[in-house]
Amino acid sequence: FELCPSKNIIGVTGTKGKGTTASLIYEIIKKSGKKCFLGGNIGIAPFEFINKIKKNDWVVLELSSFQLEDLNYSPKIAVITNLFKEHLSPADPINPNFHKNINTYLSAKLNIALKQKNNDFFIINKNLANQIKKYSIKSKKIYFTESKTTSKLVGDFNKENISASEKVAEILKIDKKTAKETIKNFSNLNHRLEL
Repeated sequence: FELCPSKNIIGVTGTKGKGTTASLIYEIIKKSGKKCFLGGNIGIAPFEFINKIKKNDWVVLELSSFQLEDLNYSPKIAVITNLFKEHLSPADPINPNFHKNINTYLSAKLNIALKQKNNDFFIINKNLANQIKKYSIKSKKIYFTESKTTSKLVGDFNKENISASEKVAEILKIDKKTAKETIKNFSNLNHRLEL
């Protein structure tokens, strides 16, 4: 965040769907003709492409709770797909990262928006509206539910991921036809609900 040549950063987090949502946002932006980069927790280190980023380019970052918990920056557009009771105990002895309880987990996730300014955007699942009330968030909150846009993505939860992506496209004033066409042709990421 500090070293990125562009401040046009979109951060995506959530217990489930952050990789799919970040990838879909990236594809929609790319299809619109804007220059865009994708990295973060998805397995692409941002430092691999930082020297290629120009001032007006867009950067989409998938961010885990562990990357967010001590982050002192927030992106221009922040997205939280959902929150479930996960990462509350060590996954295995070699990787003992976990959160003490659901509140510390939510607080880590919300770091994505806590440093935002008034002219920034926070796109969040409507299911989390009550849980975030006690936090001081200055940015414009935009809630999403399920999208009705046709897609190849399997699972009703992906309708929420699509809706979050559509909200980003609206903020960026990307033509609805371009967004719908990209969504229609977008396939599940590898290892996500494959036969």
